[in-house]
Amino acid sequence: MVGPRATYLTNEEMIAARLKPYERDYCAHLLLAFRKCLDEHAIPAFFCSDQKHKYLHCKENDQLYRMKEYERERRLLHKQEARGGFEAKDAKSDER
Repeated sequence: MVGPRATYLTNEEMIAARLKPYERDYCAHLLLAFRKCLDEHAIPAFFCSDQKHKYLHCKENDQLYRMKEYERERRLLHKQEARGGFEAKDAKSDER
């Protein structure tokens, strides 16, 4: 397994920013930028649409990455099991 991707923020920074546990992921830095924009502008729908788009795009790409990683791990596991199965059959036929 490759492991979780490194985030731009440390866990302490995410806690200090009061992010909820489910928001503490790879895209947390973009969420903070989006929230900062919402606080700074009187018309957030107009001024912050770019930050919102970047954040949602990051979340979508992260989900896609995790699905691909899951499928890769699943294929490798099946491949490993298949190899183990063939080796066990070969060992049994050699014993006879």
